[in-house]
Amino acid sequence: LERERAVQGDAAVRGRLLAAADSGRYGTAEAWTLGRLGPCASEALGQRFLASRGEAARVRWLTLLGFSSDPQGIDLLARVYAAPDSFDVPPHYAGRASDGLLWIGTRESLAALRDARRRARERGVYADPALARGGYDFLDNDSSLVISRTRKWLDARIAELPASEREVQRQSR
Repeated sequence: LERERAVQGDAAVRGRLLAAADSGRYGTAEAWTLGRLGPCASEALGQRFLASRGEAARVRWLTLLGFSSDPQGIDLLARVYAAPDSFDVPPHYAGRASDGLLWIGTRESLAALRDARRRARERGVYADPALARGGYDFLDNDSSLVISRTRKWLDARIAELPASEREVQRQSR
């Protein structure tokens, strides 16, 4: 796929991969590559997610959004994680929004995850005991994933990361 990008260009590869995703015929390599194709791919995935009907389609597009490294997806992913019910996403699949925010990996995305968790806990979004694993509730298990991926508690990892240009601009207003 990387050679294909070099020969055909990102726009052609993006079009082919989005068509494959539309049909449901794609694998991890295609999802990973699509997630690296920048704002146009991220925007297309977000639009497809918001326009999709049915659980299978919503989960497909949310999963693909979870592979995107584009910071433009931060707001949507945080909103999905905080209130999956507002997007007709079953809570047990909403962890994919957390995956996406972790994958973006910026201070802003991790702060958005922290804030989305707080809002979700306040609303009791993940309180269903059926979502618990290993004696821990859904949000505690998700916290464990952060530690596994970053080797830090979320707040400690956020403190280590530099502010993005977008954050700096917002703070200077």
